[in-house]
Amino acid sequence: MTNPPHPSRWHAAARDAARRVLVSRWRTVLESLEAARAEHAQLRRRTAADMRMARRAARRVQELEHVRAALAREILT
Repeated sequence: MTNPPHPSRWHAAARDAARRVLVSRWRTVLESLEAARAEHAQLRRRTAADMRMARRAARRVQELEHVRAALAREILT
C-alpha cells in the first residue's frame, strides 16, 4: 500500500493551479482592455453625436483596468 501524498504537495498543486487560472484571466482581461482602449480611441475621433458610446467605452476601459489591478495583486501574492 502506498503512502498518501504529503499535504504540502496538495497545497503546492492547488496554489499552482490557482496561479494558472489567474494568469489565464490576466491575459483575457488584458486582451479585452486593449480592445476597449482601441474602441475608445476610435470613438473619441468621431463626432460629438457618438459621445455616449465614447463614455461607455471609457467606463469599460476603467472597469477592465480595475480588474487587471486586482488580478495583478492576486498574482503577486
